[in-house]
Amino acid sequence: MGRLTPARVTPEATLRRHLRRILAAAVKAVDPAAAVRAVVRRAGHELRIGDREYDLARLRRIFIIGGGKADAPMAAALEAILRDRITGGLLSVKYGHAVPLRRVELVEAGHPLPDESGRRAAERMLEIARAAQRDDLVICLISGGGSALLPAPGTLADLRGSVPDNGVPSEVAIANLRAEWDDPNAPSLDDFTHWPFPPEG
Repeated sequence: MGRLTPARVTPEATLRRHLRRILAAAVKAVDPAAAVRAVVRRAGHELRIGDREYDLARLRRIFIIGGGKADAPMAAALEAILRDRITGGLLSVKYGHAVPLRRVELVEAGHPLPDESGRRAAERMLEIARAAQRDDLVICLISGGGSALLPAPGTLADLRGSVPDNGVPSEVAIANLRAEWDDPNAPSLDDFTHWPFPPEG
């Protein structure tokens, strides 16, 4: 029997292998759930979010609110970390981007053009923030598309009336329209949050 000849590895095959590894690493780096797990850690009653630490034993309730196309997997990661410590919450995601969640409600809304569903979701989130007390924790998840999925209370007809007749506005045009349409005097989440936490004194 003759000796086996090793298969020759071509430069093209090597390049494809490297490209596959680069693509896999890029996809992993932008995975929404992985991004949450990288900054949210729990050890017993200690919860760390970035450089902030919270004592879960001192927290009465935890709410999750926010909006964006990647919010559903981000919330799923939070549910896996916090489990039954999550009291509830509400997220606005693009139509077709919902995933099953146990404790956080998902509302599907319009993107890139805001719609009535997104407006109602934004108002409900403000109600959640208003009801939060100093011993509650409200975690806000914002990802791409959040500005369309959480429009400030206003008149949607004004925005729709500015959309080109072909019904296919550009992202830039929609972003400019949203900037003009959003009410600068509308309440924001900052109006209802309490910092620092835990309360001093």
